[in-house]
Amino acid sequence: MTENKGFPTEFIDLPSKGWFYPENSPLTSGKVEMKYMSAHEEDILTSTSLLQKGLVIDALMKSLLVDKTISYDDFLLGDRNALILAARILGYGKDYAVAIECPECKKKAEKIVDLEKLPVKNGDFSPEHKGKNEFSLQLPATKRIITFKLLTNGDDKLVNKEAEAIQKATKSDILPLITTRMRASILTIDGDATKGKINQFIQEMPARDSRAFREYGTKMMPDIDMRVDFACPYCSFSNLLEIPLDANFFWPRSEV
Repeated sequence: MTENKGFPTEFIDLPSKGWFYPENSPLTSGKVEMKYMSAHEEDILTSTSLLQKGLVIDALMKSLLVDKTISYDDFLLGDRNALILAARILGYGKDYAVAIECPECKKKAEKIVDLEKLPVKNGDFSPEHKGKNEFSLQLPATKRIITFKLLTNGDDKLVNKEAEAIQKATKSDILPLITTRMRASILTIDGDATKGKINQFIQEMPARDSRAFREYGTKMMPDIDMRVDFACPYCSFSNLLEIPLDANFFWPRSEV
């Protein structure tokens, strides 16, 4: 713990180690200073207006970052997740009582998760990626070579907004998150950066290629593994399930 302007702070290690940010970014250090949560941040967490707009987490993290020149939208998604996790630990401790709904029998059971034991998933820290958020992959079905970037928090928000707008405009029951996320991530196909050709290819992409791309992108993204072992006490279901990082994550206990 350190002191900054009279309030306690901690330096948080980013899963990316700052590796994939441009040289002029303050995030290249691989660490950011975050202050401990206070009553002010609890006001943010209980703001009805922010909750309705889905802006609670953004407002909270912006308040906790000590260096206000850093944009929360610039964080890679894995680094963003690490910050949310750190804020929860600093604010309410490492033990998180979460109510998990069994996918099989639909009953809820409480599990105590030690948040400090959640492991970091490392990406590819090869020298060619230093200061460059760009990766390449040959797709297994079509054999096309794509280059793509890891999405930031800002990208993720735009993806969600665009997908919702498309669904509303087309009056569809389908929220096109997968294809919208791929459009935001893919930079070139066989060296061609033409947006129209990329969009057309994404719409026609075989499911095998789509899945391979998503799995590879997840592998390349340094992140916190938010999955926990869950064995349902009411049925035979047992598997890894992911803890959601939403506003409820910041309260000491969840109702079962």
